Amino acid sequence: MVRGVALSLAKKKQIIELCEKKKLSPTKISQKQKIPYETVRQVLLHRNNLHEPKKRGPKPKVTVRGQRRIPRYVKKHRKVSHRTLTKVLSLNCSPSTTLRTLHIMKMKKKRLRRRPKLTERHVAKRIQFAEEFLLNDQSKKTEIIFSDEKKFRFDGPDGWAYYWYSLDEKDDDSIYSKDYGKYKGVMVHATISSAGILSLDRLQGSITADVWRELLLSKVLPSIHAAHGEQFKYQMDNASCHKNKETLKDLESYGFSFLDWPALSPDLNPVENMWSIMVRKVYEDGVNYENEEDLWAGIQRAGRKITKKDILPLVNSFQKRLTELLKRGGKYVQ
Repeated sequence: MVRGVALSLAKKKQIIELCEKKKLSPTKISQKQKIPYETVRQVLLHRNNLHEPKKRGPKPKVTVRGQRRIPRYVKKHRKVSHRTLTKVLSLNCSPSTTLRTLHIMKMKKKRLRRRPKLTERHVAKRIQFAEEFLLNDQSKKTEIIFSDEKKFRFDGPDGWAYYWYSLDEKDDDSIYSKDYGKYKGVMVHATISSAGILSLDRLQGSITADVWRELLLSKVLPSIHAAHGEQFKYQMDNASCHKNKETLKDLESYGFSFLDWPALSPDLNPVENMWSIMVRKVYEDGVNYENEEDLWAGIQRAGRKITKKDILPLVNSFQKRLTELLKRGGKYVQ
């Protein structure tokens, strides 16, 4: 039976050097290096036959050639699973061994970002918007109101696909996904500014231009006037219900002034970051909801917990996002 750890070649050379150059006895070398006396004696006895000790334990199941092939293949096929990788490369090991090898090579899986691909036209529009905004410095003249819509699900943003359970408990229907086969939820419209969350409203049914207009005039506009008066610019995305020409003209007659927002630019909108804060509060501790009324109540509670202190850094980051966009040549801001 092997005892202790085998000495490396460098350690053996160090022991020999202490004996030959510093003229230390095996006993003193043993005491100084904290190595058993017999080990020191054997090293000195076989000093003319030094070699690197053999590696102990079972041979690695993934060969050196396999370890070279794995990262090369993964870098070309980013979405491949460790099970498919084992089959494709014909590795003589289990998928779990392949996964462990990937981890040893410091390769981890990340969730894909769901972003549409930017064309040259989109990139040019984004750069043009950023340059015009920064040159005009519109934020000093008028307050910018950022807006967005989001649909909240019963089970959370990822459906809570996994959960802990005990092997000795019976099946429980209450832990199954409420979204399965239904895909119901609550659509929420939010506006934020340097004053915090201005409005958080529920949208029901299809969102048409008329529904959106009624929402802005009855709920959003009064909250904007109360916080910032009549001088403001309203940001919105390029959804079809937002771009109805007659509706836009009607809203402009009530004092609305709109930013010429570039398409495919959710990375510039601070409301997207506000949603991430709210989602964590709505689904705190893995809670899920039975119906739309309970979910809406949870969203309202979460909205009340988000303060001006939470929102202000997001709104103030807008110019920094535009500067970063120009540095990246119009590509998405990380």
